[in-house]
Amino acid sequence: MRRRQVFDLAEPPAPRVTEYAADIKHCPGCGMKVMGVFPAGVESAAQYGPKITAKVADAVLGHHIPVYRSTLLVMELCGMKVSTGFAASLRAKAARLLETGFLPAVRALLAGAPVVHADETFTRAAAKTAFLHVASTGHLTLMHTGDRSAATIDAGDVLPHLSGVLVRDGYAGYTHLDHVLHAWCGARLLRDLRGIHEADSDAQLWARAMADTLLEANRVAAAARDAWNSARMSCVPSTGSTPARWPVPARTTGTRIPSLPVTPGPWPDASRNTAM
Repeated sequence: MRRRQVFDLAEPPAPRVTEYAADIKHCPGCGMKVMGVFPAGVESAAQYGPKITAKVADAVLGHHIPVYRSTLLVMELCGMKVSTGFAASLRAKAARLLETGFLPAVRALLAGAPVVHADETFTRAAAKTAFLHVASTGHLTLMHTGDRSAATIDAGDVLPHLSGVLVRDGYAGYTHLDHVLHAWCGARLLRDLRGIHEADSDAQLWARAMADTLLEANRVAAAARDAWNSARMSCVPSTGSTPARWPVPARTTGTRIPSLPVTPGPWPDASRNTAM
């Protein structure tokens, strides 16, 4: 006997409509009318339910599909038609939901992180040019918009509460944060060194040598972290077994950093070394 299996999808079910009725009672004595209470979330005469709302929100916000195309995709996959206005309104609704629980948690985690990166750049908000402020680690990112003042930098409610290291560029708007240790962004430092070297490549050889040193130090540090993580994961004990001993990472302090070659090669792309 030979068997073959084909996995496929069933036709999407037809939309289910649930109607809620609230009785209205009239008191024959005082004449007051009392109406029953609808379930939480049922606020309009006709509205979309939470399941279809989650599907549309996943398409628009989770996968960044344009609003109109997201309505077409939901129609094809779920068999239910929704309006583009409803899909577009979910951005603001999701933002308000994030403000109550998610954003305070992210701010608290960033404020307690040992190293936080901060930056600002141009963007468009509310039909005009604004600055997008970013505070981030390798796992968390928090953004807010405004002008470029120190007050707006503090409005993100992260940097004023830091206790570790703030990695930033040379913008003077961060200098009022005197309670943290300031570190220069590695990518911007490489660009500064490149500008110094290219202005007088014969006399400013030190700038290229310093850039090579920073890049090699970054490479060696990243390799040591990767080796440590790999060794640690290989020693994770299984359930019920005797805990393994964590390995000691290999020392990298003896690694020789190459000196500046007689004929330097092309400058590296600083944008690829933002982990420094």
